[in-house]
Amino acid sequence: MVIMPTEEITETIRIFKEGLAGVAGKFASAYADPVITLFAAIGDAERITDLEKKLEVICRNQLPFNVHLENFNEFQAHKTVFVDITETSKSAITKLRKTLSAELKASKYDEEIDFNVGKTPHITIARNLQDDQYRVARNYFTGRTYSAFFECYKLTWRKLVKKGNSAYYVTDKEFPFAMKNLSLF
Repeated sequence: MVIMPTEEITETIRIFKEGLAGVAGKFASAYADPVITLFAAIGDAERITDLEKKLEVICRNQLPFNVHLENFNEFQAHKTVFVDITETSKSAITKLRKTLSAELKASKYDEEIDFNVGKTPHITIARNLQDDQYRVARNYFTGRTYSAFFECYKLTWRKLVKKGNSAYYVTDKEFPFAMKNLSLF
């Protein structure tokens, strides 16, 4: 389950990835779509269908919120560089993740879901780099600034497709949020 930025932001982050690949060489996540991952799930078709029904209800009760992207950061332990998210936006995303976690665990879906994925909201540029690539990436993004924002008004369910030696994600379903506050009080 992911939050997908606008096409304009997606294209900008792809340019960051291409620029890094140009100076550091190819890396595994160079062609991965820029997304904010909330959680990963595995299950048979029936369980996934049931999970999707629960997600529809949760999202219908979620109001849209803005996600502000700001500059670059890194996870040293994983040799990863990423587009960072402001603290206010991280709080909104974390609140959504907690709602999803509580609702899905209460519905007995926690066996299929990995909420350890996406604990720190960000958009990955490059991950699991080789030592020399990581040094180049750190230098490449040091001192650079970036700022953008988009409205998150839906969650996107993506499915992993494996073909031969390659694997990639495709959009399977979208879960729109409420467009206005539906509470009576």
